[in-house]
This record gives sequence, C-alpha cells and structure tokens, in this order.
Amino acid sequence: MSNRLFLAFCITLLLFLNGFAISTIIEIPADQSTIQAGINASVNGDTVLVSPGTYYENIDFTDKDIVLASTYLTTGDTAAITATIIDGNGSGSVISLTDLDATFAAIIGFTITNGHSTEHGGGINCSQANPIISYNIITENMAEVGGGGIASISNISPVISHNTITYNIGEVGGGLAISGGEVLVSNNYIAYNQSGQTAGGITCLATGTFEYNVVADNISNGYVGGIYFDNETPKTVNNCTIYRNRSSSGYGGIYCYLGDLFMTNTIVYGNTHLGMPDQVTGEPDGTYITYCDIEDGWVGDGNIDAYPIFCDTIHGDYHLRDDSPCAGAGAGGADIGALGVACELYDPCGDLNLNGMVDIGDCVYIVRYIFQGGPPPYDTTVGDVNCDGTCNIGDAIYLITYIFRSGPEPCASCE
Repeated sequence: MSNRLFLAFCITLLLFLNGFAISTIIEIPADQSTIQAGINASVNGDTVLVSPGTYYENIDFTDKDIVLASTYLTTGDTAAITATIIDGNGSGSVISLTDLDATFAAIIGFTITNGHSTEHGGGINCSQANPIISYNIITENMAEVGGGGIASISNISPVISHNTITYNIGEVGGGLAISGGEVLVSNNYIAYNQSGQTAGGITCLATGTFEYNVVADNISNGYVGGIYFDNETPKTVNNCTIYRNRSSSGYGGIYCYLGDLFMTNTIVYGNTHLGMPDQVTGEPDGTYITYCDIEDGWVGDGNIDAYPIFCDTIHGDYHLRDDSPCAGAGAGGADIGALGVACELYDPCGDLNLNGMVDIGDCVYIVRYIFQGGPPPYDTTVGDVNCDGTCNIGDAIYLITYIFRSGPEPCASCE
C-alpha cells in the first residue's frame, strides 16, 4: 500500500469513528434501497455503509473512489461479515472495480458469493482500480478465465488482507489471480479452491509480498496446487503456511517459474502432485529460502524438515501447538508459519474487545475509548500495544499499521 493510501485510510477510520467524518455516509437500505443505488448516489470519498441482509446484486463501482463496507467497519462485530451477504445470482462478477483512479477505494466486511464471470473475478474483479479488499468472506464463486475468488489485473499497489477465500473455481487461479503491479497479500485464509489450469490457491504474475497467509487444501487439475509465480519480478513470502495442496500434474506447493523468490519463516508441508510429495520448485539461482520448515528438506540457513504439529487442521486451525518444532525456530527466534503458537498459550495484548483475536474491532474499541469516553481496556497493558506506558492515539495507529500493513505485532517491543 502506498504511504498516501495508508495515511488516508488511517485518518478516515479515526475521524469516522470519532463522528467527524468529512465524507458523506450513505446507509443501505435506509438512504438507498440497493447497494448499487447507493454507489450511484455517491461521490468520491463517500462511504456506502450496508446493514446486515442478503443483497442479490452485481455491484459496479463505475467511476467512484469510495469505501463500500458493512457495519463491521463501524462496530468491529465480526457477525456483520457473515450477516451481510452480496449474492451475484450466478450472473457475472459480484463486485467490479475497473478503470478507476483510486486512492480511497475499499471493500470491507462482506460475504461475497455466487458470482459467475465468463472472464475474470467471479467474486471480485478489480482492474486498474487499486483497492483495499479486507475482512471479507469470498466463497463459492466462479471465473471462466482468472481468479475464481478475486482477480487483480493491472492494479498499481492493491492490498488483499484478512479475507477468507474458499470454495472458488477459476481456470487460472482458483482463489486469487494477480497480474501486474505490486501487490500485498497478507493474513488471508485461502483454502478449498480449485483451478483447471494453473494454481488452485494463488496465481501471481506480478511483484508481490505474501505474509501471514494460510494456503491449504487447494486443488489444481492442471499445474500447481498451492501458489504459481511467474514473470521476471521478485516475490517475497514471509510467515506463510502452505499445506496439503495438490495437483493432478506439475507441482504441489509452490512453483516459481520466473523471477526471484525470497522465502523465510514459512511452512511448506504435505503438498503433493499425483499423490507424490512435492513442496517447492524454482530456478536454483533465484530461489532464496531460509528459516523455513519444508518437507524433504531444503538447503539454507535455519531450514528444518519436521511435521509442524498444528492445533486442528480438520477444523482449519493452523496455529501451532506449543510443542511444535516450528515454535521459535524462525529467524530471530520467531515462529515459523502464518499463525504462531496458540493452542495452549494466548497473549491478549491488543485484544481489547476480548474476542480472541487482534483485528479491526480492537481499532474501533481503542478509538472509542480515546475519543468518545468508551470503556477502558480491562488491563492497561492490553491497550498499550506500542509499549510507551500509556494507551493513546499512538496505540490506535500502531494497531492499524499491524492490521493493514503487516506492521509489528502488538507489544513486540515490550520485552
């Protein structure tokens, strides 16, 4: 994300929650009966805020540089994500953003389903739009070309973070198809997607940073089960878990055809092609792997080959058990993998609303506490995420940086 986009998002969130938003908020269905009508009535910088319900629509941002969000944006209540459904009726992309000179565009807090595109992006199709796509469930969509869940084509610096992307089908990239630009893909759960040609999970033909993602149980009937990288640009993979993906031919976990691959603190385990173990394939002179857990091993500093010991893969919990060989085995003593240790021990720092995770709801909580006299954190150390001895606006900015830009974890510098 560009610094300008990140700063705009931070300021918008803080001012919006404090009741000083400078843009218009169009509420659906209170102000307009449909989401598309709300978008049509908006101008650049507005927020279209959607109440829970099921909306059978195929949304087009047209030329609007706006935020489209469920009430999760304002309440931090994750129930709003599952309760606010945009159903594409099987008749095109559910949401389209194309040819948009965007500095503000965002899609936050929806269940996006039942899209069927004859081209790209069954769930979300964004081309030359540069959006933030965060905290959505994108499931059971289809694209006959690229990106069953999301297609990001010719964007400059899109951000795809904190989404659950499951059960989508795309010929080129079942979960995600990315082409062009410099993408940040972070903190997503990408599972049970299917591709007919390239990767079941992610196909990336762009410069990309991939951090804290779980890519698991994706299937390719063609080339790569997990992630396929191409074009002559660098790709960085940090703290990801790439597990149990499979392909009927080609490669299992990761295949990097062109461009340097830099990977650290990542688990690549249990991936197969034609039932045979297959983890990482890349050009020998351009694949740099350190402090990773790779089945069957990989030569490099800090690399190990040991079953990761997850909490509960049957139910999709890819946290590490406290006796995992990946716990503390990464660079600088970090955990290897996307989610860290959580089965037995839980660090509440940053979890102000006590929902068991650190997410946008905690940003809402801390801003209301600081600016609106909301309830204080139950323990002062939980809210002092930047470790300066107080709970103030600096902690709010710190949390936003952590959530939307993969900044340092809450209380990382306290010890």
